[in-house]
Amino acid sequence: MTPLRVRREDTIVLGVLLIVLVVAAVLVSSTMTERKPPTSETTTSRAGSVQITVDAGQRGQKWVRSPTDDLPQFATGVNWNICNVGTAVADNTRIVVKSDKAVVFSSTTPLHPNDCASAYVDLNYPYDTVHEVTVEASSGQSKDSRVLIISSDLPRYLLDPKEAPSPELMEFAELFITPHDPMVERAASQIWNMPTLSIHCASARTLSDCFPEHGDAFVFHYGIEAWTEANIVLAPDETHRVSGHAQLPRETLQLGKGDMEDIAILMVSMARAVGFAGGRSLFVVLGLDSDQTHTYGWLGGTTIELLCKVGTIPPSEVSAHFGCQFSGLWYLGYDGTTRYTPVYYFNDEIAEAWSQT
Repeated sequence: MTPLRVRREDTIVLGVLLIVLVVAAVLVSSTMTERKPPTSETTTSRAGSVQITVDAGQRGQKWVRSPTDDLPQFATGVNWNICNVGTAVADNTRIVVKSDKAVVFSSTTPLHPNDCASAYVDLNYPYDTVHEVTVEASSGQSKDSRVLIISSDLPRYLLDPKEAPSPELMEFAELFITPHDPMVERAASQIWNMPTLSIHCASARTLSDCFPEHGDAFVFHYGIEAWTEANIVLAPDETHRVSGHAQLPRETLQLGKGDMEDIAILMVSMARAVGFAGGRSLFVVLGLDSDQTHTYGWLGGTTIELLCKVGTIPPSEVSAHFGCQFSGLWYLGYDGTTRYTPVYYFNDEIAEAWSQT
């Protein structure tokens, strides 16, 4: 048998063909790899990412009168700035604001890269309460939030011995007269059961029906002032709370005691609740002692002035709580001396600096 001879030329040709086949296979493989569908990571990388940020803060604060129970109410709010600091559009960015876990605001908005959305919500809280407000924003997997703690501590100092009261402070003092507080209204309704008034006013519909010849002064003296003496204990600040703090009428009723300014505030509130005129007819006067270091409260106005006029109420029946004329007005707690200096007066309708003119 004749052995197979491979010429050198044939070997070279076969080697070239083999190289060509290998190169072709590599090229085909590379082409197929490039044509594979893109993965999600690649899509996210090319489209960019969303990054939501939240910034929030408290927006203003003011004390107002509640339309439902006449008590001081803390009016404030929260504002926020929601931003997308990412590189992709944040479709349907959800914004939710909660106050004590209750939703008070909700909206959805798109945010382009480096775009922000700002807004605010007004809030009202009862006095002396604490609340948690949360601002949340989310888009897809990106989310952020901020938590604010809002305290509605009622200011209690209505007069600072060291400085003159501002118009804002005097206006704020009006909120302490609460004739439409249900608790004050219930207490005021009891005055018609006081001796003397129960005889004359059992079927009365208005104040003038009780003592048409004398008017409001009799109702005040025999009703409100008598009821207060029977139900409220005069207690200086130091005996039951921090000195200089004023109480709301309902707090004085609940405690059954208060200092001079607390009782004056309660009596004016009760008088207004049963129909006494406001304005300059009856109000609380705040002043300082002769040392200008302690505050005191009195009653003043034309109604109180009538209590000491001859022929209106016999001097023997005028309560020891009432004095006589002092710079044109009359006061609860004034003892006929000049050791008290009035600073300003107020009720639920007015608040004005004291003037000697």
